[in-house]
Amino acid sequence: MQTRPWNRVFVGIVAILASLAASVPADSPSSEGVFYDVNLHVLDGGIGGGSQTGVVGDFNEDGHLDMANSIKGTGKTLLSLGRGDGTFLTPGILHQGGVTYDLIAADLDGDRHLDIAVSEYETSGVLVLAGNGDGTFAKAKAFPCTASNRLAVGDLNSDGLPEIVAPNLILWNGGGLDFSRMSPISLAPSGFWNLEIVDMNRDGRADIVGLDTQQNSIHILLNLGDEQFAPVSDFPTDIRPYRFDLADMNEDGYLDAVVSDVGTPQIGLMFGDGTGALEDPLFVPISMPSPYAYTNDINNDGHPDMILSGINNLTMMIGTGGGNFEPESTYLGPDMIRGLLIGDFDGDSNADLALWRYGSSDIYIIRGSSDGTLQIPYMIPACREQIEESTIHRSGPAQVILEDVNGDGREDAITLSSGGIALMFLLRDSSGAFEEPILTNAIDGNWQGRCALAAANLNGDAFPDAMLWGDAEQSVAVAIGAGDGTFMVGQRIPVLANSANCSILSLDAADFDRNGTDDLVVGCGDGLEIYLSNGDGTLATTPTLKLEDADEFVAGELNGDHIFDLVASSSTTCTLTLHFGVGQGGFQDPRSLPMPFWGRDFVITDLNADQAPDLLLTNSTSDEFCVLLGQENGDFSAAVTYSFAGSGYPIWASFAPPVCADFNGDGFVDVAAISGGTNRLAVLPGRGDGIFGDAVHYFVGNTPTSLATGDLDNDGVADILATNSDSLGISILLSQRTAQLPIDGWMAK
Repeated sequence: MQTRPWNRVFVGIVAILASLAASVPADSPSSEGVFYDVNLHVLDGGIGGGSQTGVVGDFNEDGHLDMANSIKGTGKTLLSLGRGDGTFLTPGILHQGGVTYDLIAADLDGDRHLDIAVSEYETSGVLVLAGNGDGTFAKAKAFPCTASNRLAVGDLNSDGLPEIVAPNLILWNGGGLDFSRMSPISLAPSGFWNLEIVDMNRDGRADIVGLDTQQNSIHILLNLGDEQFAPVSDFPTDIRPYRFDLADMNEDGYLDAVVSDVGTPQIGLMFGDGTGALEDPLFVPISMPSPYAYTNDINNDGHPDMILSGINNLTMMIGTGGGNFEPESTYLGPDMIRGLLIGDFDGDSNADLALWRYGSSDIYIIRGSSDGTLQIPYMIPACREQIEESTIHRSGPAQVILEDVNGDGREDAITLSSGGIALMFLLRDSSGAFEEPILTNAIDGNWQGRCALAAANLNGDAFPDAMLWGDAEQSVAVAIGAGDGTFMVGQRIPVLANSANCSILSLDAADFDRNGTDDLVVGCGDGLEIYLSNGDGTLATTPTLKLEDADEFVAGELNGDHIFDLVASSSTTCTLTLHFGVGQGGFQDPRSLPMPFWGRDFVITDLNADQAPDLLLTNSTSDEFCVLLGQENGDFSAAVTYSFAGSGYPIWASFAPPVCADFNGDGFVDVAAISGGTNRLAVLPGRGDGIFGDAVHYFVGNTPTSLATGDLDNDGVADILATNSDSLGISILLSQRTAQLPIDGWMAK
């Protein structure tokens, strides 16, 4: 654990507490959400292989969008009725049959009610369910055909009734939901992967467009009228495609194709010429390989935009007209995204997203905004590809801290990756956005195991230095900050010889001897050591203090004498030991405090605005934490226990100590922690007297590993950064106290 001393992390927080405390009733802590979140909708009670495909429509005609999903491996098609606020009722079974491959929704019989067509792969062919307009459907009518998978719907013979197109086959609509008359389509033997029925040459007749993933091309069948079609036109994609979407991307009045590529970070744009032909592809580089590309006017400005869903995150490219786009905005999304639907699920006239993951029955509902941003945390890509023996290893950041490394007055993110990368940092520019991550070579070594990171001022020059400890190295390496965003190679000192056998690695820094430079505290779960600074960027090689029975620790000022103290925990005795500093690097005899449970992570901060630091301690075996309110003389009250309710996992299982700050702008310190084993952040609002309200939970990322807090958008309210090892980046949760969030803040350039 690397927890900054309380009077450094929260400079300015304590000063505003007293002045703002009177403006909020003491008995009514706010439990409203202070961060954007993702609504979670569960399909099929967690049974089955997750959604295979989905479709949206107002099936009960109440003015709210509903959603139908097929569940992989179960033969079930489920219907979830929308409430109109971005949430859905518990899904019911719409159809139970064979292996469902695709769904489409349209008024197939002309009664002005939406119907649903289902393709059952290699079993019964196409089934049609007549909608009654109230969310119920008649029994399915089966129309057997061979190897049907993807479906499309459109009126191919201009009789007012839409046909259904399956690969290599047209099911003609005879009225009354009769699709028994079928005609083969002369296509490549491999068939179409996905289909669209649109007017490609603007002659008033619907044409058939499909993607052939075996021949790596788009096929177009132009409609000649009288149920006749021209020979297939073949347009190579020059990539390995697996999905396409159609929209007028360059706004010339003709439909264009947006093609997703397999394995490479690019999107292909094939512009239509109005005759039914597509031009050779142009390639748009993007940040992620193998995305699913979708088109929609997300910000309602009349220009088509692109939404890209990848393995570990979600990005958006806002169209500016003429086929041009703004740089990608990267958002935090669920990992292993399998499919995406777009619709206004909350009735605010803005496009929202519904995502589902491989092998999961969860649907993630992400609300959109009128400015084209998504109401979820932003994601900063912060990974690096390391090539070893022709194998590419990608690893996300393991820890993050905030420090101003280039002297511009803005805190930058220093992060540590778990995949052999020593140290990288992300500078913030004058607009407040984070720039691309920079890898420093100031610390060499083997950092592929457990590591800990801390910032300190070791030479008194006011520029932050970095300290890194890894169990494979058995030593702490120092990088000296130059104040311009670069670091120089510093000292390396051996520490805690038995650290290779410990489960915890912890670093912290504080000026225990009051010489104007920080000293080092290092612990491994089975003891801790303090090394005093020499004042010149180096540390003493012999520890001034050694504690053998210490699991975890935190440094901070406890008794109001402006001298740093030390708090350590012991699992053997289930006690806290308070070591009060004397100012020369030494300590008084320790005091002991009983712990209500075996605690691991600590925070020192003022929770009740009395100018005396308090202690917050998390439980190592449950989702509880306790608060010990401090007094000016260093005494503490009896512990009061709270819960991060809803996790069922120990907080420490995520190796992310809690953070404390004012997250909702009411002037009181709140507490936030990651529930171990989950991707949720629990935030408990404080009311200024050391008492907290109920936890509010937020989606924070895939495998979160550490938290940091600071006012990233300069609105006077603390925001949160969270590292996500599986999302290969750092998620940014901006506080919503202000009505308007920055449009282009906290995204990768």
